[in-house]
Amino acid sequence: SMGSSYYVTTPYTADGEGQAAKSVTIELGSEISILPYNCVFENQSVFNTWTVIDNNGGSTWQWKKRGLSDYECFAMYQYDSKNDADDYLVSPPIRMKAGQTYSVKFNYRGSNDSHTEKFDVRFGNAATVEGLTNSLKSYTLNDGEGRFDTIDLPEITEDGAYYIAFHATSEKNQYNIYITDVTVSCTSGGGTGGGGDDESFKAPTNLKATVNADNGDVLLSWAYGNGGGGTDPDDPDDPGLSV
Repeated sequence: SMGSSYYVTTPYTADGEGQAAKSVTIELGSEISILPYNCVFENQSVFNTWTVIDNNGGSTWQWKKRGLSDYECFAMYQYDSKNDADDYLVSPPIRMKAGQTYSVKFNYRGSNDSHTEKFDVRFGNAATVEGLTNSLKSYTLNDGEGRFDTIDLPEITEDGAYYIAFHATSEKNQYNIYITDVTVSCTSGGGTGGGGDDESFKAPTNLKATVNADNGDVLLSWAYGNGGGGTDPDDPDDPGLSV
């Protein structure tokens, strides 16, 4: 399962409380196994859990903070002045079970009525162009109005990890495409429907910050999972993070 964690450290002295400092956000896990899964791209760290395939060799998908009245942050395809768009924004792997049904809902918009934006939604079993050949629906946008759409995903005939992708196809020298509030749900009975365990994601524990006096770097280490205890740098399931 995937999840985000961060810590807030507040210093105290006899004279009172100091200013709180928030750590970097740590993304843990390898796939989405608990549904519904929702993503509003609230920061760069969350955007980085998605895969960008720059298939046209020019501008591509990136994280964008816009601060609009309905949403603050988006995944944005930035126009390319020389190349037609052919770039993929691919979800993290999502665990799905044979016999269950799924859907994806998302908010999308173009830029203005002076530019025509195009994209389609893809589905497949690999985060590659070759693994995302199933095009579910195509869109043409001629304004910047935000809209929602919901797509029923294809029948799942085999348990496994699957991917949803937004494939930008605008002609060159247009403008931008914006995607946010992506929700993947299991629409059949069975609750979470992802084949995962609600207890599979454990928040990190035993956070330790070690300051290097020579260069000022800080090493954050932690433990997570069922084992608890101290951090073991040789254990791939118990990593540390340098910032």
